[in-house]
Amino acid sequence: MKCPRCHANMADRDYCIRCGYMKNGKIIGEYNPIDKDSDLKAYQDHYEEMVWNTKLYKPFFLGCFYFSWNRHLLVGLVSGFIGLALYYLLMLLLVSFPLLDNIPINEFQQTSLFMFNAIAIIIIRIIYATVANTICLSLDRKKISYVKKKYPEEYMKKLLKQKPRSFMQVLMHIMLYLLFFVLFLILAKVF
Repeated sequence: MKCPRCHANMADRDYCIRCGYMKNGKIIGEYNPIDKDSDLKAYQDHYEEMVWNTKLYKPFFLGCFYFSWNRHLLVGLVSGFIGLALYYLLMLLLVSFPLLDNIPINEFQQTSLFMFNAIAIIIIRIIYATVANTICLSLDRKKISYVKKKYPEEYMKKLLKQKPRSFMQVLMHIMLYLLFFVLFLILAKVF
């Protein structure tokens, strides 16, 4: 017999060991014996690091490429474009500051501009490091629920057959990112 609630096999039991459904129609307590993120743990090989947000150096140094390393190329490209736009707006704000229009740039101002660039890049990377794992896990949960609905019987096989993390995805992202960067520079010159 299959469980009417989660479709797991209830062969010789009076209850489902997966969701706690009993043959009389009741559910064993409020406690679900199966971890809600067990599918996510099987799909994401660095689940504990991502949930507890440890090893923040990975998203910090990879930035928007961290998303493509976690199989989310489109999100990585969009976040990279947003990061470029934020950086451009910060630089536009600094350069168009009214007091700097008539003053020739000296060494001190060049140094302060360099420091501002470095601080802006570090701030954008800190934002990536703090939210990247949360975004990746929520996208993975949506992907898992989609696969569960589409393939209810064999969804775990489909999840485990997903592409592993690869350097080629990151390389493709870098190439597309450079293309978007050139387009961004062209648009910045036009406007």
